[in-house]
Amino acid sequence: MPRMQGESVTTIERREIADALARNVSLDALRQHLEGAAAGEDLLRVVARFVHYASVFGGSQASLAGELSVRQDLFRLPGEPAAVADNGVEVAASIFFGAIDEFGDREMRRTHRALGQAMLKALTRYLGVSYERLDEIVLGHRPTREIVARVLAGYGVNQVKDEAKLFRAFGFHLGTELLADEEFAIFDRFFQTRRPDIVEHLQSTEMDVGGVMYPAYYWVKRHTVADAEHFEAAIDGANRALRHYAGGAARETVKRWLLEGVREIALVELDFLRWVTVET
Repeated sequence: MPRMQGESVTTIERREIADALARNVSLDALRQHLEGAAAGEDLLRVVARFVHYASVFGGSQASLAGELSVRQDLFRLPGEPAAVADNGVEVAASIFFGAIDEFGDREMRRTHRALGQAMLKALTRYLGVSYERLDEIVLGHRPTREIVARVLAGYGVNQVKDEAKLFRAFGFHLGTELLADEEFAIFDRFFQTRRPDIVEHLQSTEMDVGGVMYPAYYWVKRHTVADAEHFEAAIDGANRALRHYAGGAARETVKRWLLEGVREIALVELDFLRWVTVET
C-alpha cells in the first residue's frame, strides 16, 4: 500500500540481517573444516563442494530480478503519473547488479562459474587428485545436491510466487550476499596463511575450460571484494522496495518476510556446513 503522509518509515539494516544470520549459523564451522582438512582429498572435498554449492546463485539471482522487474503493480512512485509510476525495475536492479558479475565479471569479462571451474580444475590437479575422483566427490554427494535444490527453492526458481514468497526470496538474497562476503574472506585467509603454496601455484596458473584460458585464483580473490558490493546494492534495493511498496500488506509484514528469507539461507548454510565433509 502506498505510504501515507506522516506514516513512519520501515527500513531494514545490515545489523538486522547479520543478527538473523548469526542466530542460526556460524561460519566458524567453515574455518574448522578447512583447518582440519588442510591437504589432499580432504581439502578438495570442502572446496569442491562449496564451488558446486555456489554455482547456481547467479542464475537464481537473475531469475528473481526478472520476477521483480515485471511486477509493475508492486512498487510505485508517489506523485508520478500512473503510466510512469512503476519502480520494479529499479528494485530488481539491486539484485541484478550481483548477477552482472556472475554472468560477466566487470573486470575480467568472464563468468564467475567458468572462473570457479578453472580454480577447481587447477586445485584438483595440484593436489594430485584425478578428475574422475573429483566427479565422485562433487556429483556423487547427495547432501550437496540437496543443498543446491534448496538454494533454487529459496530464490523461488520455477515457482509461482506471491508477495510473501517474492520478499522471502529477496531476503534469501540479502543473507546470501552477506554470508558470501565472509565465506570468501575465510577461504582467502586460509589459503594465504596455511597454504601459501596453493596461492602461489594458482596465481601463476591459467587453466583451460572449454577451450578458454582462465586465471586460476581470480575466482577466490574477486569475491573478497565483489560480494560486499553486491550486498550494499541489495540492501539499498530492499529499502527501496519497502519505501515504494504498493501491495496489500503492512510494511512491517514485508520486512518480516525479508528476515524470514535471511533465516532460510542461514539454515541452508548450516546444513551445507554440517554435511560438507560427511561421506554418504
